[in-house]
Amino acid sequence: MLHKQDIQAIAHSLLPNVSGILLGDDCAAIPDGDGYLLLAAEGMMPFFVESDPWFAGWSAVMVNVSDVYSMGGRPIAVVDTLWSQSAEHSQPLIDGMKAAAAAYQVPIVGGHTNCHSIYDALSMAILGRAQTLLSSFSAKPG
Repeated sequence: MLHKQDIQAIAHSLLPNVSGILLGDDCAAIPDGDGYLLLAAEGMMPFFVESDPWFAGWSAVMVNVSDVYSMGGRPIAVVDTLWSQSAEHSQPLIDGMKAAAAAYQVPIVGGHTNCHSIYDALSMAILGRAQTLLSSFSAKPG
């Protein structure tokens, strides 16, 4: 629960004038016509990327897809930010991302890649859509 408080403090300092967007849930929910656009992003822990790159790639897609589904949405697409020491070194990360994207039927449509980094890093963002929003803010006991 403390992590949610951290998120709220940072979000309100970055976005003090944004109205109509619920902050602190699994996704940012942006009203759009008769539904919501859902945006989320996750970064993988550096140790995870180094120790199990294929599974880190898989997990980067999976956690974002999970965030969209948890709010009642359907994933539209994901983008990645991948930093690696070489194209060859990044291949297990890419293979894991591609496998998860195929399994969850969500396309990887772009992002940013740097294969000349001194370290490995991976994050991923997702766009989804929901007609009706499931939110932890409206949860009730029972």
